[in-house]
Amino acid sequence: MAVSSTSSVMDAARLRAIAQACTAKEWPYAIRLLTALLKDFPNSPLLLCNRAVCYSKLELHKHAIKDFDKAIEQDASILQAYLHKGYSLVALGIRDKAKKVWKEGYEIALNLPTDLHLVLELHRLGLQDQSKALDTKSEIDDGQNVTQVLSAASLTQEESATSTEKGTIGNNSIKSSSKGCSLLNGRRGNQLFKDQEKKPSSFLHTTNSHMQLREAISEVNNGNYEQAIQLFNQVLSENPRSVGAIIGRGTAFALQRNLSAAISDFTQATVLEPSIGEAWKRRGQARLASAAYVESSSKTRTLKMTKNSENIEKGGNLNKWIQSTTSEKAISDFTRVLNLDPNSLDTLHERGVANFKLKDYRASIEDMRAYISFGKPYKYTYNYLGLALVAVGYYEEGIKTLNKALELDPLYKEGWISLAQSYQELARSEKAFECLKKALAVDKCYVQAYHMMGVLFHSLGNHMAAIKELTQGLERDPTNTECLYLRASCYHAIGDYVQAVEDYNRILDMEMDCSERCTVQFLAFYQREVALYTVTKLDCPFSCFNIDIHLDPAFKEAWCKRIPPIFLLPSYVHQPRLKVSTGIAQLKTQDGLLTHHKKLLLDAADQLGRKIQYTCPGFSKNRRQYRMAGLAALEIAQKISKVWQDNGIERNDSKVVSGSTRMEVIKLLSFNHKPLLTSWRDLYTIAVRWRQASEPGDPVFWVDMLSEKEFTAGFGSHTPMLLGQAKVIRYHQNIERAYSIVKELILERHNVYNASDERVEISSSDDLKAVKGASSCSELYDIVKEDFWVVSPCASTASKGKVMDGTRITLQKRGTIGFDFSIRTPGTPKRWVDYDAEMAAAWEELCQEYFEASSISSNMESLKKVRDCILRLTYYWYNFMPLARGTAVVGYTTLLGLFLAADMNVTTSIPKGIQVDWEAILSPNLGSFSRGIGSWMYPSLQIDSSWKNLPDVGTTFDMTASAFAGLSYNGR
Repeated sequence: MAVSSTSSVMDAARLRAIAQACTAKEWPYAIRLLTALLKDFPNSPLLLCNRAVCYSKLELHKHAIKDFDKAIEQDASILQAYLHKGYSLVALGIRDKAKKVWKEGYEIALNLPTDLHLVLELHRLGLQDQSKALDTKSEIDDGQNVTQVLSAASLTQEESATSTEKGTIGNNSIKSSSKGCSLLNGRRGNQLFKDQEKKPSSFLHTTNSHMQLREAISEVNNGNYEQAIQLFNQVLSENPRSVGAIIGRGTAFALQRNLSAAISDFTQATVLEPSIGEAWKRRGQARLASAAYVESSSKTRTLKMTKNSENIEKGGNLNKWIQSTTSEKAISDFTRVLNLDPNSLDTLHERGVANFKLKDYRASIEDMRAYISFGKPYKYTYNYLGLALVAVGYYEEGIKTLNKALELDPLYKEGWISLAQSYQELARSEKAFECLKKALAVDKCYVQAYHMMGVLFHSLGNHMAAIKELTQGLERDPTNTECLYLRASCYHAIGDYVQAVEDYNRILDMEMDCSERCTVQFLAFYQREVALYTVTKLDCPFSCFNIDIHLDPAFKEAWCKRIPPIFLLPSYVHQPRLKVSTGIAQLKTQDGLLTHHKKLLLDAADQLGRKIQYTCPGFSKNRRQYRMAGLAALEIAQKISKVWQDNGIERNDSKVVSGSTRMEVIKLLSFNHKPLLTSWRDLYTIAVRWRQASEPGDPVFWVDMLSEKEFTAGFGSHTPMLLGQAKVIRYHQNIERAYSIVKELILERHNVYNASDERVEISSSDDLKAVKGASSCSELYDIVKEDFWVVSPCASTASKGKVMDGTRITLQKRGTIGFDFSIRTPGTPKRWVDYDAEMAAAWEELCQEYFEASSISSNMESLKKVRDCILRLTYYWYNFMPLARGTAVVGYTTLLGLFLAADMNVTTSIPKGIQVDWEAILSPNLGSFSRGIGSWMYPSLQIDSSWKNLPDVGTTFDMTASAFAGLSYNGR
């Protein structure tokens, strides 16, 4: 490529700089220089052609075509523009149009005195088979042009930016098709021959071998991989050291999904010629594909393994280890390429994408920023960079970066999805909806946008709207499992069990081999069984709806763990198959039977339930959950008030659960439909039942009602603040406080516990000094040198001087990319005994204090001890964490109900940035918690008994069908 010599007025120094940049293959720099020169000489077609060729070197073919068109518009006789525009069109797969362009150039050349070589070349290209156009290009090129050997199967930037996993943008699996797999950004096929001409030791000396090699590459281009492999083998039989043939054969193997053979060939090529970056690059790509294959096939293999859960776990851990190791090796190969050629921008970009897929977001950010600094970035570059920034917690910067991608291409629908997801994670729903509408304006058939619309409406508690969007998505792709599963869950929630079971069955009948899809299939099984169970209780009192008692403990455990249902066989007894009954029909028509009493209750519940909302990033305003909380709080208030007013509880009765056997607890819970509340557990069971009904897709269970084995082992909750490098948006705000507690406990106790629950001493002065000065998870981990946990203290009030186990604050290393920092609360039998006694004592004191206060007068002064008792019960509930899920909302809902029962109305919302459950978990004693929560809650309390004028919840929504319908009135 040369800059026009006719423009003598151009600055010779600038022309020289452009030539030097091209010689050094610094294409982005050359483009910047040419762009600057075009500002001074905008009517120079040759400058435009030269910049277009630079664009083509970076495979920015659309940009190249625009410049060629501008050049032709300025000077129709510039034959180079026709020639190279045709090559760019071929690279984009638009072969018919390329042929027309070459013919057009030839017709113009016939009437002009020009380079005969160009005339002949345009004539030949305009007549020949386009499948060979790329190969012939190298014969007339300048020796530096980059050709696309795998144009039919290469992974385009746009493909790699599209997400396929549960609405999550950027989780990009390797895809396969009849044309091949999206494995390689394959290019420079013919350049391999150029390299070999410089290296006689590996060059095919015979013309026959040379032609066979070209023919083999052409077969790869055409997707004929077996024929290509045979031709490569023929070449290698004559010259076993032909690096071009080895790399070509490895590429064909890779496109056949024979990744081990491909990696072997690429490895051989790196040994023979360590300086050829293409071999390292393609081995890295094959290794990434291999890691993805291990991930996608692990769940499929799991189904074929023994039902022994220990073996399954070992197999899963082995798969994770293989995947992690293979991926790290891939990154190492890309790094080797960059060491050989620091200006290999496509490799830099590819490493950035690979790092993103491996969730090494910091490394991805570094690579993408470096790529941007070198030249004009793709929209995909900004997309990945933005998503990585959001993942590590730089939300505003990430969103600005995602917007830059859309500034480059407002029709970039995947970019709108990425931006929508980022807004959704921040719970900025209105912004997310705007982005999704723009994505659908670009492509009305974009199923992922419909799915995410459904996800958003579901998160807001608007299940009917979600069903509408998901149905539109399924009309365009009936096999989309994500849409189908979420629609089934929504139908389930609103009580359309016939349609829900039909959707669940469709999922269960699908052939799936992907781990994510298998997980969806498992969940569809569990939720279908819950739907079928619910149908059997529709005509029964809502108090008889009790999945804790009626569902098999092994079933509940498997559902919580999302493990294959095969573990339940053959002992599991399926729920009765669906029969359309009066109860189902009644539930479907409930929306038209909104009585005056029901409307009064629902309006009051909606208003009261709003008070559960956390004003923190990531917490959506879910109207269905508001209604659930409001109805539960009102029912709690009404039932407790009746007990207190009738003085129906004797002090000794309040201890009925404390010390009882499991069977006695089950018998007691079986009679919860009676109005009397004889224990703290009866109290919380009301809220638990409403929470189970509000979102039937959530496995909300009492931990001690799981299997004896799981209960003994300490099954419990797990809430992460940090996952690798990704900040968990909802809970990351608590990380500094939790980190400080870990340090304080180590300095106080001089020990931690490792993953095997063995005590690890940290007592040396150097270690303790290092702990005191540690300011990150990495520094703390380096001191202990293994995964560990510490248990936070929870001071008892029932037994003075006793300190119970709070939660386990856990630090685990995640490969080489970061750390998992979380809280884990095991529900062991010993812990259950301790907290059961604590809750019983708190409940007893609350009842006693209310009796004493009500005998004086109903004013705030006389109720001070009552309000303290309510916070006491709440504090120990949160530290107890007795539910597999839902402890936080059940705790605050019950608090609201208790205050109402005592004629105290909490008139304020939870302040911004406050998470009440975390305040309790991270407080070492009741006093600390009460001071923090009481500082804003107590001043808001007002004496209010107006709620007593409302209809009775238990009577108005007495049957299971009416309770479920109540949650779904008005589509909410």
